[in-house]
Amino acid sequence: MTTTAIATDTDPAQGRPGTPSRPQRLTTRPVRFSPREHQIVTFISAGCSNQQIADCLGLRAQTVKNHLCRIYRKLGVSNRVHLAVFAVAHGINVDSSDQSSTG
Repeated sequence: MTTTAIATDTDPAQGRPGTPSRPQRLTTRPVRFSPREHQIVTFISAGCSNQQIADCLGLRAQTVKNHLCRIYRKLGVSNRVHLAVFAVAHGINVDSSDQSSTG
């Protein structure tokens, strides 16, 4: 299991109607990736498609898509470009993991 800290907005009242706006405070919270999720993040940062990832890991493309949806939720991102930016910013890239291993 891989843990990565991400910055999050900790002001839950921000953006609620009728609530005075407060300055946002950023903090970090740990995000845990399973070994498979970490592999998929690594492939995404290398620019691979869902089908390419599925072929390399012996999965169906839909399974890769399911993993990606879980990863997006964990990180609060909405697409693979944001995920790739996150991966590079946090050192999760092709050089930090062996893509060819299956977990």
